[in-house]
Amino acid sequence: MKRGTIFDIKELGLYDGDGIRLTVFLKGCPLSCVWCQNPEGPKMPPEVFRHQSRCKGCGRCKLPCHHPDCAPFGICLHACPDHLVGLYGKVYTADELAEEINGYGDFLAYGGVTFSGGEPALQSEFLCEVARQIPFPKAMETCAAVPTEDFLPLALLMDDLFVDLKMMDEGEHIRYTGRSNRQILENIRALDAAKKPFVIRLPLIPGITDSDENQAAIADFLSEMSSLQRVELLSYNPFTPTKYALIGRAYDAPIANRPPNIRTDLFAERGIPAVALRLRGADAPHSSPSNH
Repeated sequence: MKRGTIFDIKELGLYDGDGIRLTVFLKGCPLSCVWCQNPEGPKMPPEVFRHQSRCKGCGRCKLPCHHPDCAPFGICLHACPDHLVGLYGKVYTADELAEEINGYGDFLAYGGVTFSGGEPALQSEFLCEVARQIPFPKAMETCAAVPTEDFLPLALLMDDLFVDLKMMDEGEHIRYTGRSNRQILENIRALDAAKKPFVIRLPLIPGITDSDENQAAIADFLSEMSSLQRVELLSYNPFTPTKYALIGRAYDAPIANRPPNIRTDLFAERGIPAVALRLRGADAPHSSPSNH
């Protein structure tokens, strides 16, 4: 049985599919976006978090302990009296995760479950096993930067798909995400060829992805897609830097200090439905892969 690593399960999601969603965040991502808004997501192994701003400096977490789960991290995960130290990341078998999701029962009947991340398709075989055991509506938020043989079987198991498309210029994509966009474009074409409906999400990062040129180029590419349902233009989450402090990382993304440039008209001119979504993440602890 396959195993996978999850870093959060969040109830009452409102932006991750129809109705009220249970959102499952999987660890691991093939991209390294400079603006990543889920810094606890990209690395596959579990990571320690510490709420430094609330720490009273008692030092208990630094004392030697004999808990087997603490040994790999050099810190006691159980000693903090205020529960300010813990792990991002828990390993599940496919059966265990499916059982936990299905345990929400009637709640899921009002919406469904959405797999987010990180990048869910990076754990494709594991998630396929999970998805086949869930009778409720299923959705996936994905950057699609994985091999098609891993991506497409998982995507076809989903009722709803939200696919990132951040930048069309390959050089700029490599500069800001660490990888080419060729695999992403190939997977979008594969969805269209399979006649699988999908939604494209474009994170509007001021000064990086929100230029007229980038949005127009994306619109040109998508104008050929018959299975595209709509484009969602997502606002940048300004609360991101506070999340980096929890895992001891600095946040220095070169984000322009201005509102995003929203050009739904560039998509409408090409016959593509496009909507600008409200700020996501200000009212929730995690944002979607669209905001990696």
